[in-house]
Amino acid sequence: MAQVSGGNYLRRFLREVVRQAFQFSKENVWPQVIAVATFLFQVVFRTSSSTDFHGNMLATLWAFIAALGVYIVVQIVRAPLVLDRQRADEIENIKKRLGNGVSVRFEQISFRYPTPNVRNVTMVVQLLLRTDDSPATVHDWALRTQAKPNLKSVVTNILGLGKHIAGWTIRLDAHDQAYGSIFFDFTGSQQSEEELRNTSGWILEFTDAHRTYSEAIPDSLFKLAG
Repeated sequence: MAQVSGGNYLRRFLREVVRQAFQFSKENVWPQVIAVATFLFQVVFRTSSSTDFHGNMLATLWAFIAALGVYIVVQIVRAPLVLDRQRADEIENIKKRLGNGVSVRFEQISFRYPTPNVRNVTMVVQLLLRTDDSPATVHDWALRTQAKPNLKSVVTNILGLGKHIAGWTIRLDAHDQAYGSIFFDFTGSQQSEEELRNTSGWILEFTDAHRTYSEAIPDSLFKLAG
């Protein structure tokens, strides 16, 4: 799908107006044929005076030009709607090709202490992953929060969630449901459990072959964590 810009949109807009106004179809050809045929019948059956042929011809021509002008104005008004519809169809086709991807349901947030230091905390995200008609290979797991953008997470372990391919890459089959846990440590900063639980706006990020997912973790799970 082409990126939309001012020049890009103007070219598509003008092309659509010309296409709609001058496309060869029965919708716009037959009115022209009828207009010309009406004028010819007027002359042949002398309903229009032949002595004033030039005047009658101009009157019919100007009426036709006026009707064509109105028709073009209508197409100019219709063009943005047609372009929006085409864009929506393109987006819908892309969605159908890609499918719904991977959906996430967060189950629980808990904390572990890998060292006696209570400020060295591992956050454990328990979740359920689902796929639709297509399989998925997911990787590049990360935890982020806008409240503390400098807080960097690193995956230390993954239990369950599907077939482990290499590192922290997980393979999910079509129509799969995989439950498991992801363990995150935080590099360059020591955070207590209380500090982590009181930080709002956590996002779980991961990637498959088509997109990067950013899934919001409900704040309520941190209040229940223990």
